Amino acid sequence: MDTSPVETITRLKATFGCHTGTPLPVSQVRSAVAQLGLGPEFEELYSVANGLGLDWFVVLPIYDPSNPKTTWDSLQRANDQDHSKHQIAEMGFLDRFTIFAEIGGGAFAACERSDGSIWYEEDGELHQTDLSLWTFIETCLWEVADLS
Repeated sequence: MDTSPVETITRLKATFGCHTGTPLPVSQVRSAVAQLGLGPEFEELYSVANGLGLDWFVVLPIYDPSNPKTTWDSLQRANDQDHSKHQIAEMGFLDRFTIFAEIGGGAFAACERSDGSIWYEEDGELHQTDLSLWTFIETCLWEVADLS
């Protein structure tokens, strides 16, 4: 990334009008990121914004017990087989992937735990991208803007 996470979030908010959640303490971010098997890009993102959203695209927040109303649909919930609202047919899916975003129509984006690659679900099929987390987020925001 050529700019700092703060500069990137500031630019995305100015360009798209997306909303972000209040950042959590670093210790809480590190714990959640490690527990879910996410890489350094996610720690960068969550250190400056606890989730991000615009219309039907939502980067899920880390659950915050002091703010359950806005963090209930969280990374933790999306990645809990018993509580996830995402239809995950393949056994072992959550051992391989971490769902991190909702991309409209019940579809989701996920990060492969082994290599950090970004995948998205569309029409019941998974598709791998070669995008970084930040580029994936910006691409999705452009798509929301183009379709609005």
